[in-house]
Amino acid sequence: MNNLITLKSETETFDIPSGKLEQIISDKIKAISLAVAYMDHTVLIGKYENSKFLFYDGQKLEEKYLQKLRVFNDKEEFLIYRSSEAFKGRLRKDGIGNDIEAMEACQVLFGTDVKPLGTFSKIFEERGTEVILPFTGLTVITKKVESLSKPVIILVTIKFIRQLI
Repeated sequence: MNNLITLKSETETFDIPSGKLEQIISDKIKAISLAVAYMDHTVLIGKYENSKFLFYDGQKLEEKYLQKLRVFNDKEEFLIYRSSEAFKGRLRKDGIGNDIEAMEACQVLFGTDVKPLGTFSKIFEERGTEVILPFTGLTVITKKVESLSKPVIILVTIKFIRQLI
């Protein structure tokens, strides 16, 4: 499923001083959200709830190793990225602002098995590839996706056209 859609959206940009990252996120994001943190040494995927990051096995978001962070829900996304020694951010809010075109697309996550881990699930393959997601009740489906006949998990994402160009 790849669909071109039009929705209302507005953006605001920020400079984020060192040591103020979590406070600024707390000021801007109030809804329960998902978080993806791209660190120097790993990628953490978890939740953001009540002004706190919740990653599997108590892993912590460490500002000194952070390269990029996305905190998002169905109405907004706060993208934060390292710029020299500081951070910059862009807050996108949907449902308000100007019309913008976006691509709704399926993202395939490869996995031959799912293991429940409390409020998280580990998707993995025998060859060692794995990803831990903050979801429960995931199932691997066998579906032919662009000539793939192995089990897959599909996530639906939206990519804004302005970001693709």
